[in-house]
Amino acid sequence: MTSRIDLRRIGGEFEIGRSELAFDRTTAASLPTFGAPYESWLDTGRSALAVVASHLRNVTPQGTVWLPAYSCESIVAPFLHQGLRTRFYAVGPHLDRVDADPERGDTLLFIHYFGVRNQMALQRIEEFRERGVRLIEDCVQAALTGGVGQSGDYALTSLRKILPQPDGALLASRAAPTAVADTADEAFVSARVMGKLLRGAGSPVESFLALFDESEARLASDHPRAMSWVSRRLLLQTDLSEVAMRRRANFAMLHRSLCSLATSRGIVPLLGPLDDGEVPLGCPIVVAAGQRDALRRHLAAQGIFCAVHWDLAHVGDAQFTDEQALASSILTLPIDQRYDDSDMATVLDSLSTFCGAHV
Repeated sequence: MTSRIDLRRIGGEFEIGRSELAFDRTTAASLPTFGAPYESWLDTGRSALAVVASHLRNVTPQGTVWLPAYSCESIVAPFLHQGLRTRFYAVGPHLDRVDADPERGDTLLFIHYFGVRNQMALQRIEEFRERGVRLIEDCVQAALTGGVGQSGDYALTSLRKILPQPDGALLASRAAPTAVADTADEAFVSARVMGKLLRGAGSPVESFLALFDESEARLASDHPRAMSWVSRRLLLQTDLSEVAMRRRANFAMLHRSLCSLATSRGIVPLLGPLDDGEVPLGCPIVVAAGQRDALRRHLAAQGIFCAVHWDLAHVGDAQFTDEQALASSILTLPIDQRYDDSDMATVLDSLSTFCGAHV
């Protein structure tokens, strides 16, 4: 487990410290796999989708790509870049619906949200296949969850979301991709590595945040690139089973306490208890009465930094009221492998303080 340099800071970008840099060249670790006929290691999930979009343009240029209305803007961009027609479908306030009606030649993308298996989408796999619909299985938030990535014509995940490495995304497909990835973007990787090193060294926040912003700005291009050497090296020496165990334990502690602590105060866990083999991205909560942003500021003041998934301005359709309401009220509490029971207790104490002040 990575030790924290700054004991007040919970959440945010992963740092790279001494333990991550102690390369063990005697290890015989292997890269994760979905077991598909074709697999590629790329820099980001966006690069993976760019490869998929390029392939779809060649094999089904007239088909519609169905995308969940609750999703990041970076998901739709590669398809639009290839001139493909896109359409959003509703997933509901609990992310447990697939209100899509694709036709033969269409493609449907579904997401395993927050590391939990998308059971509704999995139940409809055979129906979609009988219709002649291609499937994209987005496992970006479920990189370590067992039993995912096996059903889609394409499956992708992004390990940079859950590990200290600066990049790294896996794309699996049943058919050979038509796009060729370029070499890693040295400027992107270097900026991220430097930012992570600065954070690990306890440098001022502004010094590494600027580097993270600079690197993310380089992702505007939809040109796919390969994973960097440094990320491959870091990944090969990571104990993914330990990462999964710690994440599950942290989630369980938060979830158990949240159900008794905060529900009456308008803070509700979005997810139920984890099923076997599910490894969470975070612990998403829904904050009622327009208090989400106030809670986020309160936690940040205590050194607890929470992500928001996602701004849905790109969806722009009044029919997706459930998804828009969720986007404006959701907050993802950090539960990653850098933290232990005492850190989760700190998060709960801060939530309790907020609830006491907002009865």
